[in-house]
Amino acid sequence: MTLTDRIDTLVTPTFRAFLTADRAVRVAISQGNGDAANVARSAAMLAARQASAEMHRLTDAVHFERPVWLPEGLLTAAAVRWWVQEHYCRRLRSNALSTDLDLLDDIENALKHIELNPRKDPRRVVSEKAVLASETGYGGGEFCEGVYDGAEQMIVTLTDGTKRPLSAILQNCLDAWTLAAGRTLPPIEQ
Repeated sequence: MTLTDRIDTLVTPTFRAFLTADRAVRVAISQGNGDAANVARSAAMLAARQASAEMHRLTDAVHFERPVWLPEGLLTAAAVRWWVQEHYCRRLRSNALSTDLDLLDDIENALKHIELNPRKDPRRVVSEKAVLASETGYGGGEFCEGVYDGAEQMIVTLTDGTKRPLSAILQNCLDAWTLAAGRTLPPIEQ
């Protein structure tokens, strides 16, 4: 499977499925249906895991596939991730650099290990609970990230207390890989 095939058939569809599941939580809440909201939260958490995992695997895929656009000398997956992040990862299509590819690595480690010892493994996310949380967005997130009106969404809580919407982190990562592969960005959240 080529990188573009992986982006088109695995990464983008799981990202879209996550966005749809995340929206379904807000719809159920707006309709006042608590049972449906709980089911939707569970579905959103599962979709979050799937989208994060597929997005994270792009680093390994690029490392092993060695596409022509990847510079020589990047001998580890971490070096590939750093290079893509340094050259292509921006915060919601602004000029502001983003370290969300590294953050996604921290998120995946937290999901894989449930709870990390921050003294042995200093990361920005150290527990599954910090990733799989659906809460309102008022006052906790970065400016212009996530949904408006403080609506409930999947939030990642960093060790410093910063809260970021998972949708924004994944969007930044997908955009970085898409640009690195020499492709044009589709409209945001697609």
